Amino acid sequence: MDSYQEQQFSHFESLLSMWEGAYQCAVISYVGLKTAQGLRLLFGRVLLEPTHAGVSDTTFRFETEHLIAARFVSSATPTDIKSFLEKARNGEILTIDGAASLSIQVDGNLSTSFSPIHHPFVSEGPRLPSLRISGTSRHNLITSVTDSRALDWELKAAEAPFDNLDELLNQCNLPTQMQMGDSTTLEVVAKSPVLISDTS
Repeated sequence: MDSYQEQQFSHFESLLSMWEGAYQCAVISYVGLKTAQGLRLLFGRVLLEPTHAGVSDTTFRFETEHLIAARFVSSATPTDIKSFLEKARNGEILTIDGAASLSIQVDGNLSTSFSPIHHPFVSEGPRLPSLRISGTSRHNLITSVTDSRALDWELKAAEAPFDNLDELLNQCNLPTQMQMGDSTTLEVVAKSPVLISDTS
């Protein structure tokens, strides 16, 4: 990380330190490709939840020849959150079977950005600070393993089939391919532990 990206990461850490102890659980979701170097993320998200209410504890796991996807709920103690951030700094996310990571960009680095008010896909509503780490292009990762049409056929032929990659991403509560752009991405998103309504 260069100094600017290090600063972005530090801003997110500082914000979370003010909310220490406020989080009850983390919803971890990811879709990745199997490579010779291990599981590489197309998209992954750690969503820090200040309440367990309304959070489904049902674990989802999906696997084909080239794809692995999952969504599960983890604890979110201050120690857990520190671990999530340490992994994220290296482009890694906790998975059901261990860890997955982003493939680095052509220049050998990862890009980091911090959105302090709203997630980049959201322009209004409750505060939703987000840290985004981006790796290589999604296209480059997919073509290094297989091709998009082959992935679609794998999804359609699975025991629990999906029409396409977007449908699988939706099942994991992750953005569509168009929304995520061409970069492989890992996010840590912190829901605000305090909501202020219009009548407060």
